Amino acid sequence: WGLRQRDLELRRFAYNPHNWLAIGAITNEINRYAATPWELKGGRSDTEQFTDVFQNAEFDEGYGTFITKVLWDYFTQDFGAVIEVVAGGDPNGPIGNRPVLGLNHLDSLRCIATGNLEYPIIYWSHRTGTMHRMHRERVIRIIDMPSPEDDWSL
Repeated sequence: WGLRQRDLELRRFAYNPHNWLAIGAITNEINRYAATPWELKGGRSDTEQFTDVFQNAEFDEGYGTFITKVLWDYFTQDFGAVIEVVAGGDPNGPIGNRPVLGLNHLDSLRCIATGNLEYPIIYWSHRTGTMHRMHRERVIRIIDMPSPEDDWSL
């Protein structure tokens, strides 16, 4: 448990056509979440801004595509799901008081936990072929059952 090789095997398991029953159950659950109506409430300007962020998430593909990818990794990977928070400024630095412009799913198999509190994730982009260290304000990691054992929480 907790090894990157296990996540690779879990990914292979998920795409194996002989596992249709288990994957069908996961897909059904993901589709149920993705189809659930949602609404943000709060101050007018914040509500409008973050509704726009969610509606245009995943490089403008929309909330449905975004949440489907996030939940797929969440349900099928020990590493969990990883979300990039997009904002202005230096992409290697903190967001600070800049407005959040977008949310994108990051393939958890392309993410490495560093153990560094300031830069907790390194992401390998297949688009650019480069590694990107992610500042803690620019990345969200969602894990089902985080381990209290330090060696296993990476």
